[in-house]
Amino acid sequence: AVAPRALSHVVVWQSGQHPALPIEFQSSLRARRRIKATVYDLPGATHGRHMLVANEDVPDGAAVVQDGLFLGSARGLCLGSALVTSFAASRQDWSLLFLPPEGEGDPVELHGSVVRTEGNVAWLRWTGPSREQLARLGEGFLFTGSNGKFCPACLWIGRAVPDQFERNLLKVIVPVLKGPRIAEVIVAERDV
Repeated sequence: AVAPRALSHVVVWQSGQHPALPIEFQSSLRARRRIKATVYDLPGATHGRHMLVANEDVPDGAAVVQDGLFLGSARGLCLGSALVTSFAASRQDWSLLFLPPEGEGDPVELHGSVVRTEGNVAWLRWTGPSREQLARLGEGFLFTGSNGKFCPACLWIGRAVPDQFERNLLKVIVPVLKGPRIAEVIVAERDV
């Protein structure tokens, strides 16, 4: 059993082909002020860069989400536009949560940054628990930890598995979305 103080975040997750978000997760995300936006692929979008258009200014570091999936973080430009960098294309330090499949272990807190990418697969160099502990968990789900005022914990990034060949690397498979899509941008910590 996990001690209530063992983690700084709680992730409620249900796996499946198109998992429904748990009520607790929806409430957590809905407690934050969000604005609607449209995300467009830029030329070479396979490299993880997208243009975002909204009716309000977008703060730097704001999480861009679609149905609980973390699309990336925004860098506000002007007049409601922003450049979005996907998790796979980012090189920033991240606070993350690794959740093993149901019943196969406890959630694990990680810190790390993406060191290389091939298409929708990113290799994350991480620090946290021992490699052996993470390897015992096998494949799981990766979520954001708390990454600043506009990027809360518990946004789903993708599936993750410890790399077989290199120590402290986690292979992260991010869902591929193409074409214009409606998303939400988190612009405040609490709904006002």
